[in-house]
Amino acid sequence: MGSCRPSVAERFIRITGCLAACLTLFISGANGSKRPNILMVVADDHSYPDVSILGAEFVNTPAFDRIANEGVLFEHAFASAPSCSPSRASILLGKPFYLTESVSMNHGFWQDHMIPFPKLLRDSGYKIGSTGKVWGPGQFVFEDMENGAGKIYNDKRLTPPSNGLSSIDYAGNFQEFLNEREENQPFYFWFGPSEPHRILEYGIGKRMGMDIDKVRVPAYFPDVQEVRNDLLDYGFEIQWYDRHLGEMLDLLELYGELDNTVVIITSDHGMAFPRAKTTVYDAGLRVPLAIKWPQEIQPSRKVTDFVILYDLAPTLLEIAGVDVPEDMLGKSMHKQLFSSKSGWIDPTRDHVIAGLERHGGIRSGGPDYPSRTYRNSEYLFIKNYEPDHPPAGPHPGVTWPRNGPVGGYGYVDGSPTKTAIYKLREKYPEPFLLSFEKRPMYELYDVEKDPDQVNNLAYLDEYNQVVKELERTMEATLKANGDPRLNGDAEHFEIIREKILKKTQGGPPL
Repeated sequence: MGSCRPSVAERFIRITGCLAACLTLFISGANGSKRPNILMVVADDHSYPDVSILGAEFVNTPAFDRIANEGVLFEHAFASAPSCSPSRASILLGKPFYLTESVSMNHGFWQDHMIPFPKLLRDSGYKIGSTGKVWGPGQFVFEDMENGAGKIYNDKRLTPPSNGLSSIDYAGNFQEFLNEREENQPFYFWFGPSEPHRILEYGIGKRMGMDIDKVRVPAYFPDVQEVRNDLLDYGFEIQWYDRHLGEMLDLLELYGELDNTVVIITSDHGMAFPRAKTTVYDAGLRVPLAIKWPQEIQPSRKVTDFVILYDLAPTLLEIAGVDVPEDMLGKSMHKQLFSSKSGWIDPTRDHVIAGLERHGGIRSGGPDYPSRTYRNSEYLFIKNYEPDHPPAGPHPGVTWPRNGPVGGYGYVDGSPTKTAIYKLREKYPEPFLLSFEKRPMYELYDVEKDPDQVNNLAYLDEYNQVVKELERTMEATLKANGDPRLNGDAEHFEIIREKILKKTQGGPPL
């Protein structure tokens, strides 16, 4: 990536520091911990399949590819919600977003009884810490837990090659964390890059030598240069955080800890583009996921089973020998990780159920857009419970500068792609309709024939029974799991919004 690499001096300082620490560990015999270390990487707004091992030609992700090649690559991994706070809360609590109470939507607030799983690891003897973003946006309650995963290591900084990138030296901060660890103490470290979350510097991908012709433009976007550049810039930020991950893997090798470290890499939800983030289509919910553990996991396997990110909490607690709380609905991925096979491991893992209540409008009082979705290997089924509400937020008639703020349709991040879709709506009406206009109550997509999910089959006669059966199955599961919306308490989420509003205005929650 050219100038994205650290200077020779920076690399020398980092490597010599590692060697010194490794020598200390060798002399003290400290490299004998039986409990595994855990390095967990949760990117911000990174969609499946945008890594090179999955065939995305416009990005180069050697670190992700290494983890996948040396471990397990999951072909059907999904977030619980396509929005930052509820998705990350779901991961930390090991349960669906709709059961995360006051953090089930953005700008929420954590409560004392909501215990993030890294705290359980810490209480069992792990050293825990993080760099970058763990949970948010919102207010966290445990002062000793910082933002959800212990002490934050963000002090080490660098000068990035783009104004859209964080200046946090993620790998340098990971090294500082490792240097503070006591002998024989297992660790859990959360690497939460802010990339590829917007802002993306317009044109940076092309200026850094990436090939715009290798970008695949989804069917729900117009194939114009503004969109191609925007997708390329998104890819550049993926490469940036992947580079830091590569350095972290090098650090683990130098410290002699790589073989006893479980490495997980995924994202909180999909890319910050129209019809992706904040939607329950694959572009909003489906995420890359790879896990390696050289001592235990057989390498070079692709698993077809469906998993959801709140499965990670019980899985990691189980690996660490910590009791899994009864209120975690996530299911351990033990079978998928420790099998010797590829493909389908557990036939019962043939679907996921996810959804969203509200992404924007929490403070302004704008309408929510509650949806639930059932995804299996044949179909994506969606039920929109308030189809008369604007799914992308209302449009107040604002100006649309190319790289300006969120603007109208405020549940969609401002971007060159958003602006292009709006400005070109007469020439390319379909992308505008798909991204911003109202949607019917039912949506059904054939995911094999229509991977971009633009042809709604729900109202065709031949699919009536499919819609009825998927709705029945989905809603029965949601009721059994305690989803308030399906148990006659849809007002639950509006009450939460009011509590959040009260809390953020400085008063106690209602």
